Amino acid sequence: MSLIADALLLSAAIAAALYCRILALRLKRLGDTDKGLGGAISTLSVQVDEMKAALNRVSITASQKALEMERLVARGDIAARRLELLLTSLHETDEPVSEPRITSEDILKLAPNDKIVQEQNGLAASRQISRLVARKPKAPFPGQTR
Repeated sequence: MSLIADALLLSAAIAAALYCRILALRLKRLGDTDKGLGGAISTLSVQVDEMKAALNRVSITASQKALEMERLVARGDIAARRLELLLTSLHETDEPVSEPRITSEDILKLAPNDKIVQEQNGLAASRQISRLVARKPKAPFPGQTR
């Protein structure tokens, strides 16, 4: 009987040793930094660091854009107040608006040999004037310097 008990105890010890060895191998694979849980944890850690850096960059950019928007809104408010002031001052003037004076520089000067034929059709005359204006003279007009 003691021989049977010793054999059973020995087989139980061998089974426990094999079980411990298998658990040790599995635990070693689980902690492996390339393939196991350790690798997943290290990958997630790197990704978290990258996300923090990206969030910091986005936060800085957003604050810069917010400051720029505040400056632009302030400029817009100043321009709006200035336009309101100009409109108010325009409505307050009692003087009639004078007609613009035409100076000799504003008048179209044609060469002496250019003739415009007066026609009933105003469109044809305006086309003829446009062609004369668009044409570059070969020589300056009298009294005109280049």
